[in-house]
Amino acid sequence: MKKLLLLLLCLSMLLSVTAGLASCNKNGNQPTDGDNDTLGEIDETDPEAVLYEDLAKVNYAEGGTSKEFNILNAESDWGLVTMDTDNIGTALDSAIYSRNRYVEEQLGILINVTQAEYHQVNDNIYNLVASNMYQYDICYNQSWKQTALVLNGVYMSANEYDQYLDFSKPWWYSDVLSDMTIANNLYLIAGDMNMMLNDSLWCLAFNVDIITDHNAESPYRLVESGEWTYEKLYTLSKDTREEGKYGIVSHIALADALIIGANLALTVKNEDGIISRNPIDDRFTTIYQTMVTYFFENNGMGEENAIRTAYDSENYTGGKFNTSFNQQNEFTTGNATFLGGTVGDMRVYLPSSEVEYGIVPIPKYEQSQKQYISYVYRAASICGIPSNIDQQAEGTLARVCNVMEWLNAYSYKLVKPVYYDVILYGRISRQPEAVDMLKIIFGLEDNGVKRMEMDGVLALGMTNVLEVCASDCSTGISGRIRVISELVDDTLNTTVKYYQNN
Repeated sequence: MKKLLLLLLCLSMLLSVTAGLASCNKNGNQPTDGDNDTLGEIDETDPEAVLYEDLAKVNYAEGGTSKEFNILNAESDWGLVTMDTDNIGTALDSAIYSRNRYVEEQLGILINVTQAEYHQVNDNIYNLVASNMYQYDICYNQSWKQTALVLNGVYMSANEYDQYLDFSKPWWYSDVLSDMTIANNLYLIAGDMNMMLNDSLWCLAFNVDIITDHNAESPYRLVESGEWTYEKLYTLSKDTREEGKYGIVSHIALADALIIGANLALTVKNEDGIISRNPIDDRFTTIYQTMVTYFFENNGMGEENAIRTAYDSENYTGGKFNTSFNQQNEFTTGNATFLGGTVGDMRVYLPSSEVEYGIVPIPKYEQSQKQYISYVYRAASICGIPSNIDQQAEGTLARVCNVMEWLNAYSYKLVKPVYYDVILYGRISRQPEAVDMLKIIFGLEDNGVKRMEMDGVLALGMTNVLEVCASDCSTGISGRIRVISELVDDTLNTTVKYYQNN
């Protein structure tokens, strides 16, 4: 009874927050309001009501014992990975709580979530499967760590369970599933059950006062006019830098975000779904050289471009970057014009900022490029089903997939609208212009798209080669391009062969 009362209280809070909010589908459209919806009672006048009609309502608690649904989930200090919560103090917590309790009530299950650091997640699930122990029904971890597990046989191919899931529904991320499908084989899936992929989109924050004080061009106007390019970011960073301050502070993954923003990719997929290294042509070389020259070679050590980045391993960058450097702190205390990072970084760090800030997408390389492109950071969390599930009791796989379908469906209905509302209109946007910019970053507008870089997801070379080579200023551009090619080629064939043969 107490559980039911708490659920009703939480639902009341949630509906009061989400009244009037529109759900966002995979194309970024905003359907009609859900004001009259109640949890579980789909409003038949809602054009999206048909989406829920074929959810299989099964009581897994028949016999009086709830069937547990166990999730192993990676922690994050910046991405929203919360899968369950007892705290209903915020709108997002309330939405997640309501989703889980409702699915539990409808399906007669008990959701258990184990949180662990991403390295521990890898070791845990690998050891369990290798020992033929079945403890978790699904496992979420950072995408680049998940692929290593795929190649070690830890996860089942979606070809073995896609009959239980409807990937055409808008709560599944069709673009990500397409990217992750190689040789018609898919091992890792993503949907609205976990919001971290949305938090993993790269963008830039800028200090409004610094831009104004230097009478510099407005980044907002540049984006809106289609003029927001490498050159404009470089010029603004250089012209607004002052002694002891920086033009840009960022995690080194800015290199990946800029390459993706220029509509480049290290890998390409043919009509048979075979992925290979994209030939590195003159355009790639020119853009890569421009990026390195503008944003990495001098690295902010008193030089004109004043870029400062940091990473957690000096071995990774040859000692080039100061590992104790805190990019967010430098920006939020007014010591930098731009901050590069994910939406999650902005959500976590910017609300406490001492400066007035704005948000813009990653720039294009040149003005003629049609759209702005947001890089999905390789730390985005995606899901796998352990391969030893086929040795469990009959019906286990169908049950796991049905619970996943429900959790994703009611995330789309309950959690995602609140997430977008909090991000677009509350947590990180202080200005009306920022709302429009965030819609571009999320791909909710026609002039914005989002894309994964398969180099990062597939962990080619075991580290992200774009970052490594951007930071290695002791080597010329041609040498860096050669290293990129070799690292990708060394591991890509192994990955493709596994997808083809398993």
